[in-house]
Amino acid sequence: MTPESPAMSRTDAKPLATWARIRVLAACLALAMWFLPGSSHSLARREMPPPSSTDLMLLDLPDLYQMAVESDSTVLATVKELTRFAVLEVEEIYGGHFRAPELRVMYHAKSWERRLDGQSTIRFRPGERYLLFLRYHREHKEVIATDLFELSDPDWGRVLLNPEGGALYIEAMRLLMGAATRPELEQRQAVLLGLLASPNHLAAASAMGQTYRRRLGSADQIPVLLAQMDRRIAGLQWGALKILRRLAPTLPENLDAGALARSIHGRIGWDGSDPEELRGEAIKTLRAIGPAAIPTIQQVARADVDQNIRYQAAVALLELEGS
Repeated sequence: MTPESPAMSRTDAKPLATWARIRVLAACLALAMWFLPGSSHSLARREMPPPSSTDLMLLDLPDLYQMAVESDSTVLATVKELTRFAVLEVEEIYGGHFRAPELRVMYHAKSWERRLDGQSTIRFRPGERYLLFLRYHREHKEVIATDLFELSDPDWGRVLLNPEGGALYIEAMRLLMGAATRPELEQRQAVLLGLLASPNHLAAASAMGQTYRRRLGSADQIPVLLAQMDRRIAGLQWGALKILRRLAPTLPENLDAGALARSIHGRIGWDGSDPEELRGEAIKTLRAIGPAAIPTIQQVARADVDQNIRYQAAVALLELEGS
């Protein structure tokens, strides 16, 4: 209010206050409409249900081969009884020097430590069947007894085998140990590369992990990797994308890189049916393919349901167009 203007009366102020309230209500209504599920302006992420627990589990398939290699012994065994230890009857041995019909697993102390840290405890029950990845129990770096072990990892050191899925783990270990027991490095690598096409997704995922870790593979494996992506198992898609990203800079000149980019694009659920982490991995792979993937990345930048993924695609485009 300036010195020249007369003081505003209460009667004059009332319409203005009412108008201000109307404007606030209108703004709130517009904001609510923006986030309504049926609104064309609602955030796409809110429209999509979160990934199922199965998708989250399958995104991180275990590399059984690597776990076995890093363990002192890998066995299939059934819990016989619980004393100070878990006493198990051994059915099959997949790795290590241990050879006996029974073994013991120390777990009480580790379970108590986990409880103090607020983590889940380690429990065994008689009759349960496990795939176990073990290390010898040592004191002062010395092995105490040749049949006394600890879990190589409190979380991943044991796999409870249920009637439905247990056979897959047993088959996968038999296939993978077929590679581990080959005396020559080239033979082991050949078996692992052959398992990339395995219908057993656990064996295929381990073969992918080894192929990536050991820098194996070539453009000859591209059709196999794309076929595994067709199975719509997130862990296989993830492993295939990592290998394809590593192969991308060395693709043969006669290979149609643009067609490869389109093939990868068509196997990813940009509508949110695949996890966000997987779609981000796909963008990294498309970026590695190079300029031939620009039209495909442009599609992602326009169409993915997640703003973060669209942003990652836009950054990839800037990098490719500026290179």
